[in-house]
Amino acid sequence: MVTGLVARAAPRTEEQKVELWEDLPLSVDARAYLERVRAGLSLMADLSRSDLFIYVPDKAGNLVIYAHARPHSMASLYPEELTGRRIPLTEVPGVGQTLATGRVVRWQREILEQGAPLLEAVYPLYLSQGTIVGALVIETNMMEAERLKLRSRVFRYALRWIRNMLIAGNLENVAHISPFREMDGIILVDSARVIRYMSGRGRGIYRRLGYLGDLVGYPLRHLDTDDNRLVIQAFTTNFPLEVEVKERERYLIKSVIPIHAPIPFYERWLLRLWHGWRWPPYGRIWQGAFILVRDVTEERRSEEELRTKSMLLREVHHRVKNNLQTIASLLRMQARRIDHEEARRHLLMAASRVRAVADIHEFLQYQEGGAQVGMRELCQQVLRHVRDAVLPDDIPADFRVEGPNIRLVGQQATAMALIVNELVLNAINHSATPKRPRVVLQVLDMGPLVRLQVINPGDRLPEDFDLGQGGGLGLKIVQTLVKNELGGEFRLYTHPRWGVVAEVTFQKRKAS
Repeated sequence: MVTGLVARAAPRTEEQKVELWEDLPLSVDARAYLERVRAGLSLMADLSRSDLFIYVPDKAGNLVIYAHARPHSMASLYPEELTGRRIPLTEVPGVGQTLATGRVVRWQREILEQGAPLLEAVYPLYLSQGTIVGALVIETNMMEAERLKLRSRVFRYALRWIRNMLIAGNLENVAHISPFREMDGIILVDSARVIRYMSGRGRGIYRRLGYLGDLVGYPLRHLDTDDNRLVIQAFTTNFPLEVEVKERERYLIKSVIPIHAPIPFYERWLLRLWHGWRWPPYGRIWQGAFILVRDVTEERRSEEELRTKSMLLREVHHRVKNNLQTIASLLRMQARRIDHEEARRHLLMAASRVRAVADIHEFLQYQEGGAQVGMRELCQQVLRHVRDAVLPDDIPADFRVEGPNIRLVGQQATAMALIVNELVLNAINHSATPKRPRVVLQVLDMGPLVRLQVINPGDRLPEDFDLGQGGGLGLKIVQTLVKNELGGEFRLYTHPRWGVVAEVTFQKRKAS
């Protein structure tokens, strides 16, 4: 099939692929048919544990890989998908022979790059009027081919029937079916909903449900599961379905794939001879279904534990927020009863600090898993509470937040709430227009860094101001939080046009 030379070719860009499709001499009907075949390619690759290709000739006489499906049930023979590759006809003689004669071609070869032997089967793809438009290629490594020989004849026949459905374009409705994985189980039932084959993984899953014996030959209606109902539904609608069910405290994802396949007489005779089947009343058409079963119990239990922990964490944040808001309210009540202006101001500032921490717990309460907080939203919340706490109702304030809503992890958000609170309080206390204080918060996304600028328009720092020596308790709190909690840098300077700027720069962190 695709030689080592092709496997080493550089992948095509989207523009090159578009040009490639334009070179394909396909009618509207041919494209529609190939798309129906492509839709079922992935499912067949998973069930057959093979790489599947659709080859189509182009106008120049070369071949194009119209579609490539790599299996999820095992390691693919190729490190990347090869859809859109153009290949000389001489490198894939089996495909050329099938396109020329309309016959199925089987042969053995090696992938030059890996030296891995594989079996290759090429099937013609043709429209209802007999026009060949491409070729389906199934590549299976020798180890999987030998394993398939050891499987039940029933499974091998069913795999052949579903391959015939694929070639006929009758597997187009399986896009919603989850990929079949190595640890999933397979069950094959006939039209009477009797189990005719069950894989080893399937037996293991049903043992965990309490079925210890061999279930082959067992009617689904005798099982205490949803299998019988699901197969009836799939037969009735003739449409594949996938559901998640809970059976005996285990969570299972079940996919039902109806099979309607014409069967040659000799296969019918052999199946009846070997397995004693009563042939279903569908003439030459065999009706059955694959049931693909995946046990997702551990995943669902982990998700449930995570949801429980999340709910408990939200309840903790809720209670802490309520307690901190109560403390802040008590401090404000005490401030209203004090006549000394300096003492009252300090109590209000303490209440504002407590409320800033409460804001963080309020944000975390409503975050999924309590992971991150939006910085812009946090700044707006803190500004609103500072305004309510320290400014009388008759004094208007011009507070503004600009910039993106950068996400902060919980520890950073807590420190940032206190930093914003202190810097805004400091800006209000030193405002150049105390009757109408103005504060601008500018959030800057600098790639790996975040920068917050708290601007006090019109204000100026003294000429001899030294941040290391001067500043009150608020600025010392800010410096400590920036250094110890954020691992960042804090600057306080006078901008010639903006006024006094308090600038905090720190590195982003990912949620753990």
